[in-house]
Amino acid sequence: MRYIYAIILILILATAGLFLADRVLFRKPRGEIAFKVNDRVMTVEELDLRRRYAPYAMSDPEGFVDNLVIRELLIQEARRRRLDRRPAFQLAMEEHYEQSLIRQLLDSLKAEIRVHVDDSQIKAYREAARSRYVLTRALVRRDLSGHETRREDRIEQDFVDLPPAWQLHLLGLKEGESCPVFPVAEGDCVLRIEKRLPASGPVDALDAAEIRSLLEESTRQARIDAWIDRLRRDADIDIRISAQDLEEGREG
Repeated sequence: MRYIYAIILILILATAGLFLADRVLFRKPRGEIAFKVNDRVMTVEELDLRRRYAPYAMSDPEGFVDNLVIRELLIQEARRRRLDRRPAFQLAMEEHYEQSLIRQLLDSLKAEIRVHVDDSQIKAYREAARSRYVLTRALVRRDLSGHETRREDRIEQDFVDLPPAWQLHLLGLKEGESCPVFPVAEGDCVLRIEKRLPASGPVDALDAAEIRSLLEESTRQARIDAWIDRLRRDADIDIRISAQDLEEGREG
């Protein structure tokens, strides 16, 4: 009887050994295989992930898979020619990676920001939309060395044609009042209302849902802009190249 148990134990160990050897020496991709192109295997899970995050709508599933197959063939051929070792390609990949990372960060920040637009803001937007604004824009610009210059200019435009960030900061202000400082691409900006006139043309009617959506998106973007501005102010930034150096390098 002991011999029978010993034989059974040996068979179990042998089976386990073959199973482990197959898993270790001949690794297979996890999940069901969707398709295979030479040595490249794509699983159903990976295919589903690519489908869900595709930059375009997938109206033709077979065409989508065929496109992935052709794409993989071209990638393999490019690698065979060692094009992926070229500095220009590596720089392009780094740029694409950084852009994707930034986009993921900004998308996650927008998703985290909770915005509530109340009825008074919607009413203020409707009232402002019937006006043409005469504004003084004060802009404080910083060059690469950190030197600041201040410039003021006069702007006259219908409220509905102003940038969304401007609309947001002008809501609720009266003639002679200024909005708080807010960051823009050129530096720090302050808007002062000099005069409000009737709009130059008829204003398209916007329902409450449209105004709420517009103000929510503007508020999210304004908070992200302010957050980026704080990052810049808190960081240790040392720019040693001047604008003149950049111009000379471009001309050369």
